[in-house]
Amino acid sequence: MKNRIATYFTWFVLKCWWLILLVATLGAISSFQTSQALKFKSDFLELLPDYFPSLKSLNAIKERAGGEGYFIVVLEGGELSQTKALADILAQKLSTFPEISYVDYQFDRNFFEPRSLLFIDLPDLEILKQRLAKKIHYERNRHNPFYIDLLEEKDSFQIDDLKEKYTKSLIRDYYVTENPERVVLLAKPKGLATNLSFSKTLLSKTQALIATLNPKSFDPNIKVKYTGRYVTQLEEAQFMNQDLRRTSLIAIIGVLLSIILYTRRWSSVLIIAIPLLLSILYTVAFATLTIGYLNVVSSILIGVLTGLGIDFGIHLYLRYLEERRHHLPLEEAVFKIFKACGKPVFMAAVTTAIAFLVLTPSQFLGFSHFGWISGMGILICLITTYLVLPSLLVAQEKIIPYRPKLALVLAQPDFWIHHQKYPKPLVTLCASIGIMALGLWGVFQIQFDYDFRKLSADSFGTLALQEEISSYFGVSLSPAVVYVQDPKKLPQLHKTLDTLRKKTPNSTIKNGMSLYSYVPEHQPEKLKIIADIRKLSNDKAFKFLDTDESQELQNLKKWTSVESFGLNDLPPLLRQQYNPINGYEGSFLFIFPGVDLWQGKEVVRFADEIRQFQKEAKNQNIIVASEAVIFSDILMLIQREGPLALLASLMALLVLLFMDLKRFSSVALVMSPLIAGFLSLIAFLYVFNIKLNFMNCVIFVILIGMGIDSGLHIFHRYQEMGPRSLRFVIRHTGGAVFLSSLTTMIGFGALFFANHRGIESFGLLSFIGIFLTFITAVTFLPAVLQLMENRMLRKKSTQQRLNSKTDVQKERDLQFHTINE
Repeated sequence: MKNRIATYFTWFVLKCWWLILLVATLGAISSFQTSQALKFKSDFLELLPDYFPSLKSLNAIKERAGGEGYFIVVLEGGELSQTKALADILAQKLSTFPEISYVDYQFDRNFFEPRSLLFIDLPDLEILKQRLAKKIHYERNRHNPFYIDLLEEKDSFQIDDLKEKYTKSLIRDYYVTENPERVVLLAKPKGLATNLSFSKTLLSKTQALIATLNPKSFDPNIKVKYTGRYVTQLEEAQFMNQDLRRTSLIAIIGVLLSIILYTRRWSSVLIIAIPLLLSILYTVAFATLTIGYLNVVSSILIGVLTGLGIDFGIHLYLRYLEERRHHLPLEEAVFKIFKACGKPVFMAAVTTAIAFLVLTPSQFLGFSHFGWISGMGILICLITTYLVLPSLLVAQEKIIPYRPKLALVLAQPDFWIHHQKYPKPLVTLCASIGIMALGLWGVFQIQFDYDFRKLSADSFGTLALQEEISSYFGVSLSPAVVYVQDPKKLPQLHKTLDTLRKKTPNSTIKNGMSLYSYVPEHQPEKLKIIADIRKLSNDKAFKFLDTDESQELQNLKKWTSVESFGLNDLPPLLRQQYNPINGYEGSFLFIFPGVDLWQGKEVVRFADEIRQFQKEAKNQNIIVASEAVIFSDILMLIQREGPLALLASLMALLVLLFMDLKRFSSVALVMSPLIAGFLSLIAFLYVFNIKLNFMNCVIFVILIGMGIDSGLHIFHRYQEMGPRSLRFVIRHTGGAVFLSSLTTMIGFGALFFANHRGIESFGLLSFIGIFLTFITAVTFLPAVLQLMENRMLRKKSTQQRLNSKTDVQKERDLQFHTINE
């Protein structure tokens, strides 16, 4: 069967090589045009399917609230008055943009300052009233000529403690940070940050507007900076594009150089690289047609294909050179590579592809898209290499016939005469077992890194600036959003939220904000106390106060002239921030976290509280959405589906290997270097305290497909050559395995130069994992095979001695029988 398939492929390539190359060229042109439509989506939200409840809720909220987060413009430096003047003009101009709903950059001082006393709690108003009464009593006694103060205690009218308590609830004018002084403008876009074209248009229009305003004309020291989700998303996409170009270039150059240095033939670069480049083009076009975009995980596609896809060409080409150096003609050499390398290359490709494809059913789109595109890409590489590489060899022979040097003409080896064993197999085995034991211990010690900051790229400091702005406001700029169709239900939602906070130990919820947060409660009761305060403040006893106390009293007296107000009396700009868009009625409640949402464990805790709030308020007909809930879903999917994907890959691999090798013992032998490599990688992570994250943890699934290749090629070649051939196999097939592993390490290792730190961590771990699986394939597996071969040879030798003794005894018995006769 194998000879028949090899014969057919050989006949087809030799007869139709020009047609194969023509079709491949036309396919490359078409694929290049198709791949121009491929997009990049760097948002973590793209890692969940649309049918997920948390994502559906977020989309519903976006439809009612517009974009998530803010487009933030920061004016830094310069004279503060000039910066504020620029902010006034800029906010007015930005508000006219069709992409912007509103611009929030200052508190309405004129509305809230006269109503300051209404925001003070009833007990504190009573304290204020008592202090005034006590001050009146003191002033009257002080100016009474018949009153003698034996203690000579002075009673100063102070309300600084109350001011400090309510500072954040009282008056702010512009949003101005300190150290350094910055004026912050929060623009609320109507579009989504994940829509990169929208974000790019918004940023470019804002930059053009600021250029026309000429900030230097206000003050030469003014600097303009941009941050917020809309800017960070653009930068993430930009970094991904740059990373893709840089890492792809590094991978391709590194791979080609390694091929040239190993083969010492310039033509080998073209023979091996052309099928690879064609395969990458075909795969990118395939990804464009089937999915349409790459996410933050599948963006490493080209690095993966460069490292893995070139392996097939390396094994076929090096075997071709080996056969041609033995003076086999072209036709026989092509037939030989199909016959000898066809099956192991095919099995290596299929096992790698299956290891990727089992990720496809995953709900986590990081796994699913990566598995689908990479798995199909491996199969595309296999088919392209099988057809194009031999066709290129035929074309090369037509132009420049191959002439092997006499010095390189080698006789076919006779391993039974020239027997060279693998050196010290028992020492190798013991050392490997020691490392594997450390790896088994490390399995229970490795930690998962939940810090999302380590998975982002922030070369321009935009993300750090966003965190500084969030720190200034004292809350996250990405709160959980609750939509309620009937605004009258908001007070009840506030009570539900407060009850949840109080009964939850170490609650992750800081507070909730809605329009009702700006309308103080118990206004009738407060107005009665304020009326008493107003009456007390007009007492004649205060006419002799010193300057500071008199000014304090005048401010207080001014604030006592206040009336009650409701939602409809709030400033229009403030109400607009809580009103839905697109014709929806209702209002919003924003739930602000009191924990760092860059920490995965805190994200899960906050998400759990949000889900509990939604459960307790289910009768209020609300929609709740939060990016924290989505991140929590992503983490839970990884924790749940990661082990399942690993198990599915292993099971699929075992089935394929058994179909190929037909014996469990052979399957165990081929699997042994993979298992040893796995445990060695875990030992490495444990010793150097390297943590896993949700991007680099996928390397274990990938290593199942990649790590099996080396052992499979060595075992098949050993089966082909027979006993006593281990040194020969390691020298020849081991060389091909070394080159293919080296190119794979370069392909994945190029990701280490990415700006995106998540991709960088994946590149580092991949490089180490591939290196360790290669080392175990050329040390651990040959050591086991050598020990098995030694045992077989000893058994065979013992059997031969026994047979020899038996033959001698039979001859003696025959002689004795003859003599007796």
